[in-house]
Formats: sequence, structure tokens, C-alpha cells
Amino acid sequence: MNPTTNPPLDPSLIGTANRVAALIPAEQAFARKRITVPIHCAALVTGDSAARLIRAGEEIPREGVRELLLFATGPMRLTARIESLAASDGWECQADIELEAAIIAEKPELLALRRAAFSAPGYLTSDQIVTCVRQLLLSAVGNFARKSAAADLVRADAGSAAAETVLSVLQPELFAIGISLIRVARIEFRSPAFQADQRDRQRDTQLKRHAETDAQIRESLTAVRRKQIAGVEELLQRLAALSRENPGMPMPDLVKMFDADQRGDLYRGLLATQPATRTASILAVAGQDLLWFAPDRPNEPIRRVALPPEAGPLRSVRMACTNGAKTLLVGAARGVHRVSPSGEVLSTFTFDPPRPVRGGVNAATIIADRLFATHSEVGLIAWSLAADDKFEFTLPGETANARTIRDIQADPDGRLWFAVADSVLAWNPTDGSPPIRRRLPGTVECLTLTESFVVAGLDDGRVLHWSRIAPDRGEARTLRPPTGDAVHSLGVLAASGVPRILIADGRPMVDLVVIDDAHRIEFRAPEAVRWAWVAEDVIVAANERRDRLFLWPIAAPDEPAASFPVGRLTGHTLQDAAVLAATSTTIA
Repeated sequence: MNPTTNPPLDPSLIGTANRVAALIPAEQAFARKRITVPIHCAALVTGDSAARLIRAGEEIPREGVRELLLFATGPMRLTARIESLAASDGWECQADIELEAAIIAEKPELLALRRAAFSAPGYLTSDQIVTCVRQLLLSAVGNFARKSAAADLVRADAGSAAAETVLSVLQPELFAIGISLIRVARIEFRSPAFQADQRDRQRDTQLKRHAETDAQIRESLTAVRRKQIAGVEELLQRLAALSRENPGMPMPDLVKMFDADQRGDLYRGLLATQPATRTASILAVAGQDLLWFAPDRPNEPIRRVALPPEAGPLRSVRMACTNGAKTLLVGAARGVHRVSPSGEVLSTFTFDPPRPVRGGVNAATIIADRLFATHSEVGLIAWSLAADDKFEFTLPGETANARTIRDIQADPDGRLWFAVADSVLAWNPTDGSPPIRRRLPGTVECLTLTESFVVAGLDDGRVLHWSRIAPDRGEARTLRPPTGDAVHSLGVLAASGVPRILIADGRPMVDLVVIDDAHRIEFRAPEAVRWAWVAEDVIVAANERRDRLFLWPIAAPDEPAASFPVGRLTGHTLQDAAVLAATSTTIA
């Protein structure tokens, strides 16, 4: 133990700020003419004659005294936290320990304390005593934890059983240095990861119970709803007839030939039709891992790949198409990993940032033989697919000093689209033309493309859209007015020929909105939703805490049918996700 020295050593400070004793040289102790032992202390005086023990209230004589060991006579509280303990079932735990001890007021034990604790004058604190026995504590509670499952450790009575072990191990060690271990006042085991897992399991059980109840209710209502379903079927038949009579007319225009109530039924009916593609897997980025989940197996990933650390922590995942084949682009702090749908790391494209970065590549895409990525702290980065170590910061004049640069994507005409602060840029990197910039009335938080439209979500909740074919013409139209809540993500569903936009903005739901019509469907979640993704058969969303994903079948919006506990499975927050279909129907 190494006592702390804060000259001058003051006897009145014993018992304050965890100071339990002090070794004071005579010349300092007797700076005043006389010294009396404080009421809560005792002193061991050594000098020319044998050591003497002087009690509280007694005066210490000056003659022949070399030094005095002043100590608190009452119980002291020793506290420690031991972390990284392993339970028998592998869960990591920690133990908070509180001991009650006292310095033994006998000359042999006080001399032992003097030898063990003081190499020089100074104060001795309770924290230093804990440091002295920390390894023994770690060994004692570690052995106890290894014999117990996490569920048993976190129970309220586990501490009393562990206390016996700690007492038997520490008592002899502390006695040898002049300290009596009176009792183990408290040992409390905690396992944040295990306890979070238990909460997740309880929540999953509740979700499953709600889903089972809902299924029973739906079955009971089937007979009552037959007439309504028949009505929708009739509307769909009329729609099919109109399509035959008006070949080439877009589906949205055909639906608008019906009145408002009928359109709502038609939109719901079209959404419930058999999807052209099925979701093969749901991708999640967390920590340094890329995970694949099957839609019907939420509790464990079907595949998990740890990506190389050379590009830094992972940040995003996007899909692109190269030579007709799908590829995954996983953004990281300082680059992009190109990964096959089966999990093989094909290449890693890195760049050297001009300054340290906190975030990472938020989106990436491929056009022809080049990879492009957006990074809000760096700008627009480009690589040749043939040279993953050669990069360039492109369009610096368009991105300089912008707070956000995000959501790059490519359209079928060879143009790149991305958001820069309050603008959306369209740029063809192959024809030498300058970018087309459209300024919007707020920061662009997210961006997506449909076959015909560009859609932007703003920081005030507005969702705007305009022509993708002629990006510099016409006004941006309002798909949703301001709400006060920033739009965090947008998705596109073009199933059955009706473009719909999926909107997530921090509420406990996501909206699926038909472009240029008033119809929307709410997919309700048990908690606030941050991001969402859509496929022809499912909608997937991440909660605001970014520790789980929810899944709804596209025709069942009332509550999630499944919950994927990404945080529990990885120990990290979710950074991004994507839906991987068996065959792609979206713009790369």
C-alpha cells in the first residue's frame, strides 16, 4: 500500500474522505505545544522506548517520540466493484461488494499495519486497503460466479452465499496486516447483458402472446368479413377490366378512376396480393458484424460474418448490382466492404480521411466500373472497382462545409443522387456535365428514388417529391406536410404498380403512403421507430434504441409479427439494415 501525503498531516482529518489512519512524524505532530488524541481515534506512539497505545482524549507526551500512528477506532466501510466475471453459462457479470472492517487497536496488530501500509509518512485510505486485497476479492467472487448460472447470481439471495466465501478468504489476509473484517455487508451480482436478454425474452413472449390472440380474433371475424372481402374482390375485378380497356395506362391512374372509399379498399387489396418476390433474408449491421436473419427465425442469425477491421467500425449496408449480380456494400468509418450475398468479402475499399472522423460511410453505390460513397465528415468519395486502394474526393466544391452528405444512390439512367445539407444533387459522372442542384426548404435527412420520382424527407417532417426524369423542372410537391419530427428514413414499395413511400420519423409506427393520393397505412410498433425498410412481402423497422428489428407482413399492419433482438445477440447497437429479396425489383 502506498499512503497519500497531503502535508501538513492533520489529525482532525482522520475519519474524513475515507482516511482511516495517518503516520505522522514527531516534528510535524508536535508543531503545536500539545496534542490530544481525537475522540474517534487512538494512537500508537513509537520512539526511544517501547511502543505505547494511547486512547482517545489522552495527551501524547513529546519526550522520546519519533512518530505516531493515528487511526480511527470505529468501523470503516470498504467498497469494491469487480467486473468481467464469467457465470457458468458464459454470461458476463459484475459484483458490487461492501465490507465492514476496523483497525485492530492492539500493539502487535498496529505494528503489523505500520509495516504493511506505510513506507513513508502520509494518510491511509479505505480505497488503498481495497486495492491491497482486490486480487483476493477477484479470485473469491470469480470462483463463486463460475459455479453459478447468471440467473442464480442476479437473484437477491446470491450475495449471502457469496459472502461466506469472501469472508473466509479475506479475514486471514486482513488480520495479517492489522485489520479485522467484521462482516460482509453486501454482495450484489449484476449482469446487464443477461438482464437485458431476460427483458427481451419477456417482451418477445408478450409479442407472441399478442400475435396469438390477434390470430384468434381474426379467425373469429373471418365469417363476418366475408361480404367486405367479396366487395374488394369485385373492385379488383373491375380494376382488371379497366386495365384491359386502357392498355398502357399506369396503375395509379386506373385506381384514381374510383371514388375515395373504393380507392382505399383497392390499395389494401392490391397490397394483399401475392408478391412477385419474397424476402430471402434481413441484413443487420452491428459492431463489426454483418448478420443475416431469416424472416421466420428471429432469435438467431442464419449467418454472421465479422468484416475486416482495416476500414474501421461499420456504419451502413446497401445493395448494388454489378454485371447483373447483386452485391452488398457495407460502409465503415474509413471505407467500404464489398460483400457477396452469401457473405464472402470480395474487396475492401479504403480512404485516408483528412482529419479524424467519428462517423462513417452512410451509403454507397456502383455505376459502371466505379464505387461512390457519401460520408458527412468527408464528402463524396470514389474508387475504381479495379483498384480498391486508390480513392479520390470528388465534387469538393459542391460538398465543402456541408453539415450532412448522405444517401447516395444510382438510377437506371446512370445518374448519381445524393443529399448535401439543404439540397439534392443529380450528377452523371461519365459525361462531364456539372451536377444539377435542387435546394429545399430544410435539411435533407433522407432520400430515395422511385421509377418516376425523387423523394426527400426533411428535418421538419416534410416529405417532398419531384420528377426524376426532369430533375431541374417543376416544383417539388408535398407528399406530407411539416410535422415537427425529422424524417429518419424513406423506402419505396412499387408492388402491383402503385408506388408507395415508407416513412419513419421516431413515432411508434411507420406510414406507407401512396404517392399523389391521400391513402396511407400505419404499421404500428410497440415503441418508437427510427428507421424502416420495405419489400414486397414485409416491412422491417429498427426501434429508436437501435437494439432490435420489428417485422410486419405487408398485409398485417396492426402489430409486428416478429422481433429480432440484434442488441442482445451482438452486444452492439444496430447501425443499419436491409432487406434482401430472392430476386431484386428495386433500383440499385
